[in-house]
Amino acid sequence: MKKNTKNYLDFVPVKNPDISWSKDASGMIVLQVTRKGFFDKIAQRFFKVPSTSNIKLDKHGSFIWDCIDDEKSVYRYFNPGITDEELNKKTKPIS
Repeated sequence: MKKNTKNYLDFVPVKNPDISWSKDASGMIVLQVTRKGFFDKIAQRFFKVPSTSNIKLDKHGSFIWDCIDDEKSVYRYFNPGITDEELNKKTKPIS
């Protein structure tokens, strides 16, 4: 079995441009997901499934969604006070 060498803290979260979103009256994020796949069309036709789903995020999900800026890594979200120099020292490969 191959060991997973990916460090998920280095990943940068991005908002999917295909998913539209808005804030409701209470400030929570609502994602509007349009269902366009083959099986989605069958479900819409025979089971009366709506073509667009509204997914309401809770307070934690809404907070995270607002924080995503397409630049910061996951590590930076959990350690916001760290400077770039400190981050480079911590992630510098050992020679």
